[in-house]
Amino acid sequence: MKLASFLYSSRLWCVYIPSLLLMVQLVVELTVSGAAHVNLHTENGPIETMQFVLLALAFAVSVRLLWRLRFRRPVGLSLWVLLAVLGCFYVAGEEVSWGQHFLNWDTPEYWKALNDQEETNLHNTSAWLDQKPRLLLEIGVLIGGLLIPLYRRMGRRALPSWLAPISPPDRLFPVALIVLLIKLADKLGDAAGSPLFERASEVIEFYLYYFILLYMIYIRRVLPTYLKKE
Repeated sequence: MKLASFLYSSRLWCVYIPSLLLMVQLVVELTVSGAAHVNLHTENGPIETMQFVLLALAFAVSVRLLWRLRFRRPVGLSLWVLLAVLGCFYVAGEEVSWGQHFLNWDTPEYWKALNDQEETNLHNTSAWLDQKPRLLLEIGVLIGGLLIPLYRRMGRRALPSWLAPISPPDRLFPVALIVLLIKLADKLGDAAGSPLFERASEVIEFYLYYFILLYMIYIRRVLPTYLKKE
């Protein structure tokens, strides 16, 4: 396989890279300890920084796709992408506390009383703005990344016409599977009193955002083909 073809292959981005990153994460979790281990999971650590980078890239891809669609019929496709644009923008901003992690400004006193991490974001003010949206994203990734590909492989009826254009491709199955495996490993580790990951939720979020980025790149290629000729 030529280098150019390999760099653009789905196997590289959907299998090799996420698997390699998971192995590196496991090695770090098992071998690094003390202050170095804690620093890896801080707000400005590599995991949270990469979360922001993934979301920023997904936002850029979504904006470009929305500009290409421009709410032409069927409008539902543009609305779906608009939801992605708003979601990526909001979550990316929240991940870095709207710039506080980079510029290090002080949180106003009145907001410290509302925010359990004393940061200028919304998701630390309520479980409904933190855990519930993340749970919905996890469910969406597991359904779209695992169940829909399995449904296709089982040779069942075709997906509904409204769902087919926006359903994730089968190639994202490995990324969604990693999300599920980390979640199961975290539950089992907690039950055994020996968690495998220092902050499993952050590792899960990394793969959720990686899934979103690859998904947006995919539908950027396919959605315009569903537009009706004016």
